[in-house]
Amino acid sequence: MVVWQSQEAEAFVGADGLIDPARLAAATDGASATARHDALHDGVPLSDRSFRLPFADPATTRATLPALSAAMQLLQAAPGQRVLDYGCGNGWLSRLLAQQGLEVTGLDPSQRAIDKGLAFLAVHQPQLAKLVRLSRLDGPRLPLPDQSVDRVIAFQSLHQVADQAALLREMFRVLTEGGIAVLVAEAAGHSRAPGAQARMRAAGLAEHEVPLEDLWQAAREAGFTGGQVLPVMAELAPLDIEAFNRAGSGEPLPGALAASVQQAIGKGTRCISLTRPFGTPDSREIAAAKAEGKPLAALSLTAASIRNERLALTVAVRNLGGHRWLPGGSGPGGVNLGVGRVTEGGTERDYRRVRLSQHEVAPGEALQVEFELDRHNATGWVIDLVAEGVTWFDVPLQIDAAGRIAKAG
Repeated sequence: MVVWQSQEAEAFVGADGLIDPARLAAATDGASATARHDALHDGVPLSDRSFRLPFADPATTRATLPALSAAMQLLQAAPGQRVLDYGCGNGWLSRLLAQQGLEVTGLDPSQRAIDKGLAFLAVHQPQLAKLVRLSRLDGPRLPLPDQSVDRVIAFQSLHQVADQAALLREMFRVLTEGGIAVLVAEAAGHSRAPGAQARMRAAGLAEHEVPLEDLWQAAREAGFTGGQVLPVMAELAPLDIEAFNRAGSGEPLPGALAASVQQAIGKGTRCISLTRPFGTPDSREIAAAKAEGKPLAALSLTAASIRNERLALTVAVRNLGGHRWLPGGSGPGGVNLGVGRVTEGGTERDYRRVRLSQHEVAPGEALQVEFELDRHNATGWVIDLVAEGVTWFDVPLQIDAAGRIAKAG
C-alpha cells in the first residue's frame, strides 16, 4: 500500500482553496482508508500522552472534559451496563468507562490502534481486562448481535463517517429497547476549520460535516426517538462575585456570559442523545401518558375486615393504559401499591409499599392484592400506585380507620 503524501490533497481542493471531504472520501477505497488510519498510530509508544486522555496536557484537558461531562450526563449509564465505544482509537474512553463498572466494547478502523490499546491495558490496567474488549471495525456493519448493548457513545468520531444514516441504523440495531446512543459532534462548518483541513491534508482521511437536522431526520427514520441536544460549555465567561449573585437571584445573565452560552449553542461542540424506544412501552415511560391525561389504572376496595388492631384489605387493581407495569423491586419503573398513613398530624405518604406482583402486569390485566395495616394512631389511609423513581399514578383510594371508602380516584 502506497503511503499517503500530503501533496496528494491538492487533487481535492476546490475553488475556495479548501479540501472537499466528499471528494476525498469518494476517491479512498477501504484498504487505503485502513492503511491511513493505521499510519496515524505508527511509531506511537505506549508512553505517548494520547493514552492519558482526557488528561494528556492542560489544553487538551480543558477542551475534552466539558464534552466528556456532557456526554456522561446524557448517557445515563449504570454499573453493569454494556456500552459500545464507537471509534475508540487506542481505547482511552473505553478504559474510563470500564473504571465506572461498565462492560465496554471498543471498535475502531485501525488494527494498530486496537493492538496498542490492548497492550497499554495489559501493562497499565490489567484489572480492567475483563471489562474491555477492543476490536477492529471492518466496514459499515457493526460486528455485534442485535440488541446486544445498552448504550452507544461516539465521542468525536462521527465526522469520520461518510454514511452517517447507515451508522445510525446499525446503532439502532445493536441497542436494546430503551437503550441510548450519545453522539459527540462538532458544529456546522467543522470540515472547513483550519484544524480539520490540516488533518485531512496530513492523513488523507475525510472529515465530514455532521448536520444536526439531517442527523435527526436519519435517526427518526432508523427508529430513534427522544432526540436531545446538550451544548458543550467549554469556554464560559467567568463572573465576579457580585455579578454571580445577581444572576443567581433571577436577574438576566450578564452580557459576556450570555454571549458565551450563545456561542456554545451556535458554534461549539454538541452532544446528541437518541433513544431506542421500547416495543411495548413499560412503566418507566408512564409519566408522559400521565401528563397527557390518559387513564392509567383503576383501584377499588373489594374486602375489608378488622382483626384486633390490624385492618385486612383486599384491593382490586386494573391496568387501564398501554404500558406494561414492571414488577416492584425490579428497579426504576417497578410498580407497587404505595400506602400513605393519615394521622391527626397529617399524611405520611411513603408509609409503606405493597408488592403488586412478581411478574409484569400487562395492559388490561386485573389482579387483587391482599395485605394488612396497623391501625395504631391511624385515622385512615391513602392508597395509590407508584412507578418507583418515575411518578405516582394519582388514582388514590382513600379509606377511613374502619376500612370504609372515603374517596376513590
